[in-house]
Amino acid sequence: MLNNFLTTEEILKRIHTSTSTVQAQKTHVPKAVKSQKDVDRKNKIKKIIYFSLLALAIIHIVFVTIPLIAPAGAVNVIGRQYVMAVPNNQELDNELNTKIVQIKPFRIDDVSVGDAVVIYGKFGTNVYWVEEIVAIDYGNQTIDASFDGFLRNTYLYEEVSGTLIRETSLFGTLLFVATQARGYLALLVTYTVIFGTVYYFYIREPKQKNINIKK
Repeated sequence: MLNNFLTTEEILKRIHTSTSTVQAQKTHVPKAVKSQKDVDRKNKIKKIIYFSLLALAIIHIVFVTIPLIAPAGAVNVIGRQYVMAVPNNQELDNELNTKIVQIKPFRIDDVSVGDAVVIYGKFGTNVYWVEEIVAIDYGNQTIDASFDGFLRNTYLYEEVSGTLIRETSLFGTLLFVATQARGYLALLVTYTVIFGTVYYFYIREPKQKNINIKK
């Protein structure tokens, strides 16, 4: 009968072993839970960043689509527009160069003599021309403008395509290219490849395979 009883030393060893096992379980489980929470939080942050950038890309596509489908009225819809124009710092009898400029909607209250406006299609061309306002007739709702400072033309308010803001930088040039047919297609392809690749490798959740276990 005495053989069935444990000695004091054996009892202490068993208590120590049980305590160590419980502590190991307590320290192991929270680490696993914490690790999973960190992964979920990082995935959530990645999704927020991804879909925020995707929303900005969609807005950008909408803005460059408007000048493509409605070039004449795009400046009034967007408030700004990039166009190809002939600057008025050139002589008409020389070879003329075009530049990309930024324009805004023409409003007679916002302009005065000396300001530059853009007129579309002068001399049978399909580009804009920059001219300087030399006179304003508020009664007849017309302006007189000149390209070279010598010849002046009279335009109705509605014939003025916009008011010149400035010549564009490299960024403005890229925006203008995106509003042209080839640039627009290149933009769509670029966005599709970039966001599709990022989504496939970093955002999407891998599908879990269903394993049928035969009993």
